[in-house]
Amino acid sequence: MQNTSRHTAPNNYSVRRITIFLKWMIQCILRLPHIVVHFCLTYWRDIAVTFYGSFMMGLWIFVAYNKFSDFTGNMDAMLRQPLPRPLAIVSAYLIPTSEIIAAVLIGIKSTRLIGLVLSSLMMFIFTGYVGLALLYVWSDELPCSCGLIVQISWKSHFILNIYLTLICVWSSIIERWIRLRPVVHDNYIPYRAEIASTIPRLSYRSFAKYIDSLFHGQNKKK
Repeated sequence: MQNTSRHTAPNNYSVRRITIFLKWMIQCILRLPHIVVHFCLTYWRDIAVTFYGSFMMGLWIFVAYNKFSDFTGNMDAMLRQPLPRPLAIVSAYLIPTSEIIAAVLIGIKSTRLIGLVLSSLMMFIFTGYVGLALLYVWSDELPCSCGLIVQISWKSHFILNIYLTLICVWSSIIERWIRLRPVVHDNYIPYRAEIASTIPRLSYRSFAKYIDSLFHGQNKKK
């Protein structure tokens, strides 16, 4: 009898630990939606800036890489633009360099606002340039040196630039808001906690009762 108790005690202890671990895992899974929603409602500004900033940073790196990898084609396209030749040559170097600088500034937290403002200024310039082409200030058959793989029409380019400009401006406003009011999150946590608390949550007990009811229902059918 003593040998049996010695062997069963560790087994019972292991089963108890496994049961506690499973209960903890189920509780975490059931509360995960509430935690995610509460986090998003509390830190939506940081999430928005991170998402849009990462998007613009990737876009700048992508188009700058395409321009430098095909620098001859980029220079030829710039020389065919309605710009003085010296300005076109300088722009062929300056534009991709500025795009890389903007991407680096966005990637650094302390200079993110500067990078977003620089991105907004560049997008305003690019959008205005495309808008003048649509107004027939110069020919709309000029080659586009934006660095995109797929060549699109000037009208589609204008719509895309407006969208990107709004992203840059909105991200700059949010980043500035975060820097001016760093404690703004604390003022809204109770209100957002109430919103998050309205999300249906299953406790472990209700989940366990539901599982038991399923098993009991199957046993009754049998």
